[in-house]
Amino acid sequence: MSLNNYEQTIMTLVDHDNTQLEVVTMGDSKSDRAVVLIHGAIMTYKIMTVFAKYLHGVRLIFINCPGRGESTELDRMSHSLVDYATRINEALVSIVNDAKIQEMAIIGYSMGGLIATKLAAYNTLPIKHLVYLNSAAKIDFKELRISKLLMELVKDMNSDNQDGMIKSIPELILDQGISKKQQNTFNFTEYFAPVDAMVTDLLYTLRSDYLADLDEIAQMPDVLFLLGEDDVIFPNKDSKETMEKFEALGANVRSVIYPEVGHLDFLRVLDKPHDGELRSIESNINEWLSIEESDVTE
Repeated sequence: MSLNNYEQTIMTLVDHDNTQLEVVTMGDSKSDRAVVLIHGAIMTYKIMTVFAKYLHGVRLIFINCPGRGESTELDRMSHSLVDYATRINEALVSIVNDAKIQEMAIIGYSMGGLIATKLAAYNTLPIKHLVYLNSAAKIDFKELRISKLLMELVKDMNSDNQDGMIKSIPELILDQGISKKQQNTFNFTEYFAPVDAMVTDLLYTLRSDYLADLDEIAQMPDVLFLLGEDDVIFPNKDSKETMEKFEALGANVRSVIYPEVGHLDFLRVLDKPHDGELRSIESNINEWLSIEESDVTE
C-alpha cells in the first residue's frame, strides 16, 4: 500500500552550497516508476500526502520546498522560484540515479505546477507525465482579484506583525480561493509553512512566467490539467494558454474543468465524481498515469 515504506531523507545539495532539502518517500520502494508531488505556495509537502492512498504500485516522492521543515530557507531578495526548482532538480536527479528510476510523473499543485514546468525544461529527468492541479506554466497577477490585497500584505510584513500575518494570509486565501457556493471544511492549519516562507512563496509565485520554458523541453510529456472553474489564483485563462502552447508543440494534452470548484476545494472532488458527471481527480490521475485504482481505503 502507498502509505507503507515511509522514509524521510534530508538531502545535502552539493551544487547549492551544501544546503538541505527534505524529501519524504512512500509507496513501492522497488518500483522503477516514480510520482513526484509538489505542493503549492504557503503550504508544506503534507498537503500532497492526501494522494498517497490513491496511487499504488509506484514510488511516491514528496518534497518540502525551501524554508519549511528541514529544507534550508533562501535569502528572499537574492533568489526566485527558479531556485526552488534547481534545488528540487538536483535532489531528484540523485534519487533517479540511486533508485534507477526509469519513468517519472510530476503532479504540481498551484506553485508546484510552475516548478514542474521548470523541471521539465531542464531535460535531466525521465518525465513522462505532467499533471497541473489548479496550476499553469505562468501566473498573471494583474488578472487576479486578490493580487493587490496580497501585495499589500506582503509589503507591510515585518517582525512586529508576523502573528497577524500567519492568520491573515491563510484566511485570505481560504476566503477567496474556494468557491462561493461551497464551504471548505478541511483543516489546513497543520499544512502551513512558516510565515517567512509563505511571504517568499507568494512573492516568487506572483511574478513567475515560465511559458517560454515549454520551448526548451526536448521530449514532450503527456500533460493533464485538472482545474477548478472558480479558481481565482490560477485563472483558467492562464491554464488555457499553457495548454494551447503544449498542444502547438505536439504534446498529448487533456483538460478537466470542475464547475463550482475553486483553488483550494479540489479536495471535494479528489475521490468523488462531480455531480455524477465528471470523474474524480483520483480517477483521472490514475487513468492518465496508467495506474490501477485500488478499492482499499486507509
